[in-house]
Amino acid sequence: MPVNNDEEDKACPVCMEDFSNATSEDPIQKLEKCGHSFHQSCIQETFKHTQPQCPICKTWYGIPKGNQPRGSTMKYDKIKGAVPGFDCKEHIRISYYIPGGIQG
Repeated sequence: MPVNNDEEDKACPVCMEDFSNATSEDPIQKLEKCGHSFHQSCIQETFKHTQPQCPICKTWYGIPKGNQPRGSTMKYDKIKGAVPGFDCKEHIRISYYIPGGIQG
């Protein structure tokens, strides 16, 4: 991916290496939603070992995943009416069901 002059003077936020050292095997990758740039290998490893989320601004680039006990559920409802401190016409209520037991 081409690099503009502003990015050439910066360092990758993951490895702290200058972008001027980027190669064709490890080019600079600019994330589509937020526009932050990283070495391609750095952002791929970050997404692989943590969550698919920009390490700078936390914009999501995939579905969040995590551990939860078997049989757990989450549901949400849109409810008409305001919530104290917020000027809105409806809000979202999230309900979780987590069965008792030991996660293993």
